[in-house]
Amino acid sequence: MNVFNENIMRYLLIIAALMLAPSLHAADVPAQFIVLESETGFESGRRYAGQTVAARSSELGFKQTGLVTEILVDIGSKVRAGQKLAQLDSASLSARLAAADAEISVARAALTASEAQVRLARNTERRLYKLREAGHTPQQVYDEARLNLEVRAADRLVAKAQLDRNLASRRMAQIALDEAALYAPFDGVIQARYVDEGAQIVPGQATLRIVENQQIEVHVGVPTQVASTLGDYENLILKWQNQTLPATLKSVLPEVDRTTRTQTAVLVTRANELPLGSVVELHLSQKVASPGFWVPLSALIESERGLWGAYVIAADDTVERRLVEIVHSDGDAVFVRGTLTAGERLVSGGVHRMVPGQQVKPTKSVAIAHAR
Repeated sequence: MNVFNENIMRYLLIIAALMLAPSLHAADVPAQFIVLESETGFESGRRYAGQTVAARSSELGFKQTGLVTEILVDIGSKVRAGQKLAQLDSASLSARLAAADAEISVARAALTASEAQVRLARNTERRLYKLREAGHTPQQVYDEARLNLEVRAADRLVAKAQLDRNLASRRMAQIALDEAALYAPFDGVIQARYVDEGAQIVPGQATLRIVENQQIEVHVGVPTQVASTLGDYENLILKWQNQTLPATLKSVLPEVDRTTRTQTAVLVTRANELPLGSVVELHLSQKVASPGFWVPLSALIESERGLWGAYVIAADDTVERRLVEIVHSDGDAVFVRGTLTAGERLVSGGVHRMVPGQQVKPTKSVAIAHAR
């Protein structure tokens, strides 16, 4: 008797459910939609990893042997072009320069005396020439005066050459004194310090390392077919830690890397906050000609044979199922093609609660954001 009563109760519940089903099916279910807009294509984004390097870097050292007396910078110091960085002991060089100045003074005095003797000899030669022409002076006396003038002129040339040699010696002494100081060749940051005060160094020994910080290069490996098109981009975009950085193409190295089979593109950016050696991404976009529609990812439901389904709202506010194929994705939006028509109302969300033929209450939603 109990089993009979249970069966009757089950049948009654089934009948009640069937009687309520039409009323539930007829109820208006809210459905947000977007109006489909036909597109002729989409932009496909590609990313390539690269690394930041200094545009210029130098190992700085002195050209001469000496004792380091001053190191005016330390690791991390920002310096300007021409700024003094280090100094060698220059006492002997200063003394050499002073001696050269003294020798120049002596040579100039000797040249002045020689020029005076030339003038005297020239005046004597002219007077004796006139006397000889008048018959008052023997030829021998005039010849001696003429030859004396030539000797004095030669002495003047020797004195002038001696002065030039002393001036050259002074320039060499000045250069040696200047080279006892180390200067920054360009704006940058001191990356390394190899010696301290009191160190005895030899010519060419590395003292400091400087890297440029005003202009940073980014080396990016790209496929050869992409490398040939980089010159067509007016603006190149780099990404680093959610930051967008503008860059320009400097060059593309002609040799293909044997390991990665890519070419190295050299980009230039003035983003001073980029640490050297950082990994950055080059973002490129390419227009792909392919008719279709941008739809929100939430509008799709899985279907058979690798396709996807979507619902459109018909004129009588019932939903119809359409098959679509995903061509490209961009965050929460996807580019699809299939049995859709421009101007149709596409259900933009809640599709898993709907079935074909269901009556809905349409509500227009905000247009989706995507890369066009």
